[in-house]
Amino acid sequence: MRYRHCLLRKDVTQQMAWIPEPFAKVGKYLRIGESDGWLVDAVYSAKPEEYILKHRDDYRNAFGSIAGR
Repeated sequence: MRYRHCLLRKDVTQQMAWIPEPFAKVGKYLRIGESDGWLVDAVYSAKPEEYILKHRDDYRNAFGSIAGR
């Protein structure tokens, strides 16, 4: 399965996320986990699932100084 990098919006909150391609449609509302009402605001590049799984933690500690680490 392919995933698309998407800009999601809920109220004033924005979030970038990789979501499965069938759900990556601008204007579509999604439920993510227990949270309803995420609007797909923009859809960008596509990658295969293997790439997403391999790189999902690449940026986990990228902003440690902001979090006080």
